[in-house]
Amino acid sequence: MKTSSLSTSLLFSKMILGLFLLIVASCKVTKPVKQAAYENLGQSGGLTDPQIDSIAEVVSMFPNETQFSIAIINDGKLVFYGLERKEDKLHRVFNSNNVFELGSLSKVFTTNLLINSVNEGKINLDGLVKEISSAKLKGNPDFTFRQLANHTSGLPSIPSNMGTTIFNADNPYAKCSETKLKTYLSEKLELNGIPGEKYEYSNLGMGLLRYVLAEMKDTDYKTMLQRQIFDRLNMINTTADRMAVKQNLVQGYNRNGKRTPYWDMGTLEGAAGIYSTTADLAKYALWSFDALNGELSLMKQMSFSVTPDTDIALGWHIIKNKTEKPFLWHNGGSGGFKTSMAIDPDKKTAVIVLTNVGATFNSRKQLIDNLCFELMRSIE
Repeated sequence: MKTSSLSTSLLFSKMILGLFLLIVASCKVTKPVKQAAYENLGQSGGLTDPQIDSIAEVVSMFPNETQFSIAIINDGKLVFYGLERKEDKLHRVFNSNNVFELGSLSKVFTTNLLINSVNEGKINLDGLVKEISSAKLKGNPDFTFRQLANHTSGLPSIPSNMGTTIFNADNPYAKCSETKLKTYLSEKLELNGIPGEKYEYSNLGMGLLRYVLAEMKDTDYKTMLQRQIFDRLNMINTTADRMAVKQNLVQGYNRNGKRTPYWDMGTLEGAAGIYSTTADLAKYALWSFDALNGELSLMKQMSFSVTPDTDIALGWHIIKNKTEKPFLWHNGGSGGFKTSMAIDPDKKTAVIVLTNVGATFNSRKQLIDNLCFELMRSIE
């Protein structure tokens, strides 16, 4: 009996130890490598030592294989800087032409397409979407194109009929077909509020905007982007067609440093379907300095107050508490990528941060936006 009890006790102890080790392994935190980082950063590339320190400190907080591609524009002068973490050390990399998934930063370009149609006289910004779109909308709601672009339409974040796949962090929007979107809009649509009364960030709203714009032009989203923006600005590695840039495409990693699939956005691609580089986004930023004071001026004008520190224009958010003067900003995130971009067209300054760090369920993702804000402060 004593021997049996001892064996049972030992077995139980081993089980407890195994469970403990499993918990410890699952809770493993990425080790910061700030001290090791400074051995391999190479030439500054035009950045100041404090700027490099800020970038290195943030990159060191993420897993191995993490890659940051950064562009800073100050008074028209452009600097690129890249860091990659490998084997717990940071290394300088030249990755301005590496392609990253933009996530919701894509919404800026979808809104750009909207403003193009407004400038052409094809759309009244305060016109009702139901009067333009052929899609049937349950309840016949009265939201406008302006409200789609500033997230005050009352539409929820995502359609409710996309199934459990919507909560699959690996590729949550893969089954968002046009058929399901139309079914949702005609049979299940319910607004979360009266249009124009409150801000609620909506991937569905941007997906619907893409659908209506493509329908009006009798073309597809990829073609509109290419003809109206990317070809015009020679953004040669920017597209909504992932296969077109597969040779330069960066692998995305989740918060634990594991490879993760690229996201397929389906009919919601207007919300997060674009791939790009810091080199191409810098071209867009340099062009936007004048465009936001001209043909895209609607995209920098406040259209709704979200919080005391944040307003929203169209496409861009207006950040009021990070620097002396407000600037335009948008970010993005997916299962394997996190992006952040800020621009001040009046001062001709901009910061672009592209990473292959998964944003989904990642408690550290805010560090990337904070880095973008800190770099904007550094070039005030």
